[in-house]
Amino acid sequence: MHAKRKNPETVEQFSKDLISQLIKRREQLNISQEKLNETIGVADNLVGKWECGMRLPSGFLLYCWSQALNLRIELKENNCG
Repeated sequence: MHAKRKNPETVEQFSKDLISQLIKRREQLNISQEKLNETIGVADNLVGKWECGMRLPSGFLLYCWSQALNLRIELKENNCG
């Protein structure tokens, strides 16, 4: 049985929610976007593009972004039905 694909609005909302948490954490740690670009090892202004929604990070870069902010992204079993 194949999982049903989520609609684009759901994906967009998920991205916004996750990225807003990463922005909040970056600001709490007082880390600039430029410093985060350097720490992750990505092109100048890429974190800014992620944060404003112009681009979305790949899964690996999302992992690197969270690690740079001392966060961990976890997958948990869904017990909702």
